[in-house]
Amino acid sequence: MSQEETRVCRVVVGNDSREDASGHYRVWDADCGETLLEGDYVSKANENLEVGTIPVFLSPKRLFLIEWTANGKKYGNHYLQGSVPFSLSQYRSWLPKIAALQNDFDAAKVGK
Repeated sequence: MSQEETRVCRVVVGNDSREDASGHYRVWDADCGETLLEGDYVSKANENLEVGTIPVFLSPKRLFLIEWTANGKKYGNHYLQGSVPFSLSQYRSWLPKIAALQNDFDAAKVGK
């Protein structure tokens, strides 16, 4: 691949709390299970901290799964990588992997 087709995805710890945070993070490819970036971090309150980058290519569609701990509590999220549009059937095949992540998000409570 040429250099123009290769990019990087910045991985940033966003600590939007009023307390310093520390913990461990891991980002991996949902399809093959390969760990793409992993490590420990220490972040001051209200700080964005870049912990690394992941080389990515423009054409393939990928799902990155993300887990991290902050002061002993575990969290999870996901990131869709690639050019749009994404196939609905492919996204649906990823949903069980996304749902398996630790996530305290309660859609029924948002906006109340």
